[in-house]
Amino acid sequence: MTAVFAAPAGPTASRRDTSPSAVPRAREFRHTTDRDEAIDVITEVYVPHNLVLPTCAVDMTLAWTPLRHLVLGYLSYGAESYLIAPKLETFYHVNLTIRGRTGSQRGAEEVETGNDVGLVFLPSEPATVHWSEDCMQLAMKIDKDGLEAELARLLNRQVTVPLRFDLALELKKPKVSSFVRALQHLRSELDEPDGIVASPLGVAQLEDTVITSLLLGQPSNYYDELHSSAGSALPRTIAPVVDLMESEPDNPRSLGAYASVAGLSVRALQDTFRRTLEVTPMEYLRGVQFDRVRADLLASDPETTTVTQVMHRWGFTHAGRFSTNYRKRFKELPSETLRCH
Repeated sequence: MTAVFAAPAGPTASRRDTSPSAVPRAREFRHTTDRDEAIDVITEVYVPHNLVLPTCAVDMTLAWTPLRHLVLGYLSYGAESYLIAPKLETFYHVNLTIRGRTGSQRGAEEVETGNDVGLVFLPSEPATVHWSEDCMQLAMKIDKDGLEAELARLLNRQVTVPLRFDLALELKKPKVSSFVRALQHLRSELDEPDGIVASPLGVAQLEDTVITSLLLGQPSNYYDELHSSAGSALPRTIAPVVDLMESEPDNPRSLGAYASVAGLSVRALQDTFRRTLEVTPMEYLRGVQFDRVRADLLASDPETTTVTQVMHRWGFTHAGRFSTNYRKRFKELPSETLRCH
């Protein structure tokens, strides 16, 4: 199988062309022969890590483009190297080898890949990647919240169990090939700055297609449900309740009122939610409210907005309990979301 993305033309290994023109178009570009600087760059763009260099030499080139939920970059070290990363926490990561070989470990799993197998790393597990001297990878960082929001949309329910992809991304499989084509299309559009990527809506659509095709193509603990007819639609009795909760989370009703909307008894409504969405009706509503809080915090200026204002806007009144539950859900405090995003 040919490489998913053609490697830049020109010399390789120790006589590589490391100028910006030698790699695909990107918004940002860095080249360094200093190990500490290489670590700093990859930490800033992707993940904190340690870099082990058996020959004590490095010739790193990174060309990358940050998007809404993705960071897409071409990375090479120009030397045999070991990248050792802790848990990613708030990101998933997909690596596609363009040239050379890669040996990878994720938790207890190990796999060696060329350009016919990619890799998917999880937020919950540390990873080690061994690069051959001539290796170049397309490295894609995916925001965990964005990925899980799309998963929830496809499932028509909240995601209550962490998403776990298989490590090996088999690029020859038909469903995974759809992901590859979506990624190729995104990559080609990024090379045309006056095209669809000039519009934020266009970029969002391209990103969503890449994320959706990854969810539908790569085996995971949600794969069977995503491909079953049973998981593709909500029962007609609770669909209007879910729609009401999603459209008016700032105007919550009582459990009895939601049961009336569904035309069910309170107990039947609870049973249907648990069976279909694996949460109670009020847990589902609280999840929607938490998601709206986070969206507002991400979009707000910390100089003019407080967590308390946003919290109250979406129906939360107990600050301590809210902060504790927010941290459980998003792995950070609401104040950190407001300051850092």
